[in-house]
Amino acid sequence: MVPPMPVPASAALPSRIRLAVAVALGALALYLPGLGEGDFVGDDEALDAGVVWEMQRTGDWLFPEFNGEYLPPKPPLYYWLARLAALLHGGMDEWSQRLPSALCGAATVAVTVAAVAARGGPAPAALAGSMLATTWVMRDQARLGRCDMTLTLLVTGCLLLAASPQRLRRRRGLFWSLLGLAAITKGGAGVGVVSAVVLAAALVERSADRLRALAGREAAVFAAIVAGWYGAASWHWGGRFVDEQLIGENLRHLLGGTGISDQGAATRPLAYHLGYYPRHLFSAMLPWSLLLPPALVGLWRDAERWRAERFFVVWLAAGLLFFTFASRKSPYYLLPLAPAVSIVVTAWIFPVLRASPAGRALEVPVGRRAMLGVLGVSAALWLAALWLAALAADGSCRARALASGIGGHPFFAVGALWLVLGAAVGLVASVRRRRWDVAAGSALAAVAGVLSLANRLDGPLDDCVSLRPFAREAAAAVRPDDRIFFFRLPLPAVALYAERRIPALRDPAAAPERPFFLIVPESLAGEVPADWLEDAETVVAGRGRVFTRRTMGIQLLRIGAAPATRLASAAEQPRRPSLVDTQPRRP
Repeated sequence: MVPPMPVPASAALPSRIRLAVAVALGALALYLPGLGEGDFVGDDEALDAGVVWEMQRTGDWLFPEFNGEYLPPKPPLYYWLARLAALLHGGMDEWSQRLPSALCGAATVAVTVAAVAARGGPAPAALAGSMLATTWVMRDQARLGRCDMTLTLLVTGCLLLAASPQRLRRRRGLFWSLLGLAAITKGGAGVGVVSAVVLAAALVERSADRLRALAGREAAVFAAIVAGWYGAASWHWGGRFVDEQLIGENLRHLLGGTGISDQGAATRPLAYHLGYYPRHLFSAMLPWSLLLPPALVGLWRDAERWRAERFFVVWLAAGLLFFTFASRKSPYYLLPLAPAVSIVVTAWIFPVLRASPAGRALEVPVGRRAMLGVLGVSAALWLAALWLAALAADGSCRARALASGIGGHPFFAVGALWLVLGAAVGLVASVRRRRWDVAAGSALAAVAGVLSLANRLDGPLDDCVSLRPFAREAAAAVRPDDRIFFFRLPLPAVALYAERRIPALRDPAAAPERPFFLIVPESLAGEVPADWLEDAETVVAGRGRVFTRRTMGIQLLRIGAAPATRLASAAEQPRRPSLVDTQPRRP
């Protein structure tokens, strides 16, 4: 980056803070709309929500057990934040569960803007923050009730401090505090990423300055935070915690194995592991990842700028390498690398933008008539969405969701469509005139419009695969004193929305005396003992997202004879394809 004109430190700090707050508020405007719309779908978010629900139900902030038998899958910091949001909100729901992620996403943008402003000035800082806020994986994870955005904020804080050995030496205590909080957010994941980047930077630079800057008594803060939580949990849960949390959620996910929602793990070829994250980096960091290859090449060719930005390239490369070694893989694990991508791309593209031909401030290279035409087209698209909604009234849920998500919010939809189409027109016109600064602003506006439209579609689409209707029907069909089990594996969303503890019956030999109820997803139907099916009755049937990603059928079976009144009430319901009907009877 090109250094700004020197300014007094007393004036520079407040200006950086104001700029960081302004860009962070823009990120919140992108993350918050529709935050609570859409049910928890997939095991991961529902499981974390279930832990917070247990905290609310029992009042136990330290050692809640999901569904009465499962340890929390992650350390407690995110759960504490979500529980605090629920208290302020008046109860735990989708909005309060996701609010910490939205706030941490905006805070990640803010600290990135402040760090870039200190190095390069306000203009590149605003650009880097805007790119980061509109990166797809940032927007996606900022709207999920999970710990990953909280971890990203803490990791980003650590690595922005580590970018300068001098700053790291002055703020060593803050670094170790943030790293300790990362450890009680997602165990070894955050500590591993930060350690990998710091060590890789020392090797690339052939200097131990950062390592020496970290040495000091302040490291005791990290030890106290980590030992405090893990020591208390080990004392409370004993060997169970060591096996499920320390080993299961860290070593097994790094070296191989499964967790509560990781089903079907298998040995993968080496090519899969080596290519997984480089391949998904571009999809997760869209649209700005498209600029990453030319940015890396451009910085490499400029020796001075390469030295200035080398640490952020190392952040990106070492992070990719760290995640590549892990056995368990998912694209959203790349989230802590998003700040590095935005900083690297900004370092390359900002001198190009600054060299654009001079023009009036905020000049838009399109006419008034063209913009009115774009507004007309936007209104026509909204009317088309209404027409599609009417056609899809008896069609698929996804078609109705796509139509209603846009058609049901007229002013918002027309405004967002106008922004997208108008920005696209401005982008094309400014590229033709080589006004790269206007082109960058137009691209940012277009992406913000697309993401805003996506916000309105997330909730209706998630509701199409929600297990809430099945869970509520199942809860109504089962009396409080009835015995009910998940077959083989727990389904967190069902237990959460049924507001009932439902243990998993993993071993059919341990089944209780009949009658009892059994929740069976389609993928496990073939494992139900045949003799159970001989006197089984399908009480409730539904369909939704099961085991994180797959959408499938699910049924509540009553195993054993049922009272006449219960069977009669079940028989009155519309007949659905039954697991009992599809299984062969024994002769």
